Order: sequence, then structure tokens, then C-alpha cells
Amino acid sequence: MDLYSNNGHLLPPLRKRLVVKIALLLSTLIFITIITVGLIHYQNSADLILRSLQHQVLLAANAMSLAIDGDLYAALKGNYSIEGPEYQHIRKKLDEFYYQNRSLGFSEDGIYTLTRVSADSAKFTVMLHDAHVGNLYSLRPEMKAVFENGVSAYTGTYRDDFGTWVSGYAPLRTSQGKVVGIVEVDLRESVYTEALNSALLSLALHSLIGGIIAILIAIVVTRSVTHPIVEISQAARAVANGDLSKTVTVKTDDEIGTLGVVFNSLVKGFREKEIFKKKSEELAQAYEELETMNRSYHEASRLKSEFLSIAAHDLKNPLAAILGYAELILKTGEPDERTQRYADIIAKNADRMVMLVTDLLLTEQLTSGKIRLEKEVTDVGALARSVVEANQLMAKRKSQRLTITTGGHCLATIDENRIYQSMENLVSNAIKYCGEGKSIHVEVQHHGHSIRFSVQDHGPGFTDIERQKLFRRFVRLSARPTGGEHSTGLGLSVVKRLVELHGGTVGAISEGTNKGSTFFFDIPAERIAVLAP
Repeated sequence: MDLYSNNGHLLPPLRKRLVVKIALLLSTLIFITIITVGLIHYQNSADLILRSLQHQVLLAANAMSLAIDGDLYAALKGNYSIEGPEYQHIRKKLDEFYYQNRSLGFSEDGIYTLTRVSADSAKFTVMLHDAHVGNLYSLRPEMKAVFENGVSAYTGTYRDDFGTWVSGYAPLRTSQGKVVGIVEVDLRESVYTEALNSALLSLALHSLIGGIIAILIAIVVTRSVTHPIVEISQAARAVANGDLSKTVTVKTDDEIGTLGVVFNSLVKGFREKEIFKKKSEELAQAYEELETMNRSYHEASRLKSEFLSIAAHDLKNPLAAILGYAELILKTGEPDERTQRYADIIAKNADRMVMLVTDLLLTEQLTSGKIRLEKEVTDVGALARSVVEANQLMAKRKSQRLTITTGGHCLATIDENRIYQSMENLVSNAIKYCGEGKSIHVEVQHHGHSIRFSVQDHGPGFTDIERQKLFRRFVRLSARPTGGEHSTGLGLSVVKRLVELHGGTVGAISEGTNKGSTFFFDIPAERIAVLAP
């Protein structure tokens, strides 16, 4: 049987079958190419969106961590704090963040803080839904790392009873740097992955339709239909190689034209995903800029500390000269009453400035860690008695009764000068804030494995809210000195840092305003065997 016509061409039935076979092969290749490119871009988009979500929640968690006062957070007491000012202040921060960012996909039940209660669990502390405050929550490894290392972290996707999430965590620190909780920001993965799943379904459907159309066209048309198919195949390969500007020209409204429209629609979708990728990169760049700002802040804080240290140090010499010459005026001959009064004013104000500069220098040294303790075994009771003796004159000027009780063998390994300074601060504060004729009692006793130094007075006392602020720097409460004395607002913070350097703790107790108070600190006791006589 001759397969060719007289002019050398294949017979029409054979030619048509060959065209159909070629068309079927090309349509299969196009179908496979579209599916492959779509799956590759789907996977890349899924990874990109997940990274974008992780950066977004981490950036949000860090922003919330910077906005929340760690000291206020540390003062929360579970469900009992819901109506308190600290809780309401922190909740307001969460509420502001939600309303400013809810268009990005954040939800009310995805922004909250947690406090660790055990090795494997934490409890909700501040939420936009107050009803869940105090409920326990199992810790994931990323959350444990934030609690233990104080470094921000985020999760991949994880599933719980409420859905699939991507979460970011940032530590909440007090002014002393202690991690007291974490802030968690969640995003539902479905916000973005549902669109991807829809695109994947659309890709599969369009590819299937395109393949069917290619097969039908190959059966009913001639060799001329291979040209647009080849054009689409070439365009698909170009897209697979990264050229998202490639499209096909649609000249007809038949099946081949529909296939071209579907292909162009897919390419448009890929271009939109590329735009989303760029937006995600911009978000990552914004996060890097935020980190740069944080580093700049820490550098500015360091320079401030250096300036404060230098300025305070340089002020001491001229202040000492002013104070010295004022004393010389008072001691030289018998100056007239006005000169005496002016010199006395100069001396008192210079002495006040010397005290302020000294406190500033010591505070800066404590903050920067430049204090070096010279420890030795010391009788804490004897040291306390010397402090009381040194302050008797000040107490007598206000007709106050200053007494002391000490226990036996109250020995500790301490820097005597620093602990003396801490005792002096607490005793002089009691004298300063107590009124005329009040009683002040100092006590040194063993307290477990520690030695407790306490000062009990019958002065103005304080509230629970004021107690939370007592040992912060530059804090002055409603109580005022009763004899015209002055306060720098640094004394108690200095006591706290000095005691903590000795491995001890500080505290204060009061039943309320005008009910007196007790200030105390505990330092580890020295374990020395006492030999029998």
C-alpha cells in the first residue's frame, strides 16, 4: 500500500492521524509543563509566605515587647489584676496594636502575654478576652527558649484545637533585664494558604481543560493548529525559566484561544506572587531597620551613661571646694550674722549637691557593673550598731527614739563599706520621713540561712502600688521629709543593687498610709563553726 500521493505528500487520512498524534504529544507536554511550573511556583510561594508570616509575627511581637513596661507586667497578680491599672495599661497596648494591624490578618484571640508557671506550662496574663486570663497553656520549645534565653523566636506552622497557626514570641523584661513573661502574636496560616490552595485547584482545573481542548482541536483541525500550541509551549518554558513577562497572543476565540487566555491568566497570577515576594522582602528589610534602631538605642544609652559618669565625677571637685571654703568662712573668726547665714546656706546646698553627685556616680557604677566588692567576714550586728550610733544626733534633733536589737554571731562575708552605706540609707530615710517624737527600731537577726537587717518606723507608710515603685531609680512617693531634708530618689535603688551584688534581697512592708513601715534586706550568713570555750 502506497502511503504517499503522487506529489510526494502523505495521504490525507495518514496525515491527519499524524497531526493528531503530534498534537496529542504536544498537548501532553504542555499539560505536564504547566503542572510542573505551577507546582514549583506554588511551593516557592508557600515557603515565601511562611517566611513572611514568621518575620511579620516576630516583628509584631518585638514591637509589643518594646511597648509594654516590664516592671508593670511583673506587678500583675493573675485574675486579681484585671481591674488594676497595670493590667488595663498593658491591655490598652494590645488593643491599640490589634486595631492598627487587624487589616493584616491579626485577630483578637491571637495577641496576648504569658507568664511561666512550671517547666512545661505557662498561664495567660493579659488578653483582649479577659475570660481566658489565668488559664494554663502547654509550652512549645520555641516559647521555652524565649523564657530561658530572653531571645525572640518564632514557630513554623503548628496545629492546635483552634486551627493552624504561625506564632512569634518576644521576652518581657523588667528595668533590671529580668525576663518576667513573653508576648505572643499569632496569625492563622489559613489567611494566606487558602488563597494558595485555591490557586492550585485553579491551576489543575485550567490545565485539565487546556489539555482536553488541545486534544479536541488536534482531532478536528489540521496541521495549522500546531503553531499556536508550539507558541504556548515555548511561552510555558520561558515562564519556567523565570521570564514572567512572557505571554501568548490570542487571535481566536476558539479552544486554542481559550488555552492562551488560561495560560496568560496563570502567568498573571505568578507575577502577582512575585509582587508579594517583593513586599515580603520589604517587610524583612523593615525588621532589619528595626534591629538597627535597637542597636542605636543601646549605643545612645551607653553614651548617656558615660556622659553622666564623667559629668558627675567632674562636678565633685568644684563642689568640694565650695563646701570647703564655706566651712572656712564659718570657722574663721566670728562673722556677722548675715555672713554666717549665707555661708551656712552655701554649705548646706553644696553638701546636698555632693550627696546627689555621689549617688549619681554610685548609681552609674552599679548600672555599668564597675563596682568591685572587697569582701571579708564581718559582724553585721556590730556594723549596724555603729550606723545607729552615727545617726543618734540626727534623731535627737527631731526628738525621735532610735533603738537597736542584735542577735548573736551575725557574721557574713560582705564589703563592709557597701553594706554600711545600705544600712545608713535605710536608717537615715526612717529619720528623714518620720515626724517629731516618733520611734525607730533597728534589728539584726538570723533569718533562715540569711541575716536580716530591718528598720521599723512609725512614719507615713505606703500603699501596695507605691511599694512596687520603692526600689526604682528617681522615684519619689507621696510621703515627704518632715524636717526640711532633701531626697535624690536614688537611695533605695542603690540599696537594692548593693544588696543584690552580695547575693541578697530587699523588701518593704506596710499596712497602709500613716501606719508605719518596715524596710529590710537579707544577706547570706557566714557558716563558721563556733568553738566551745
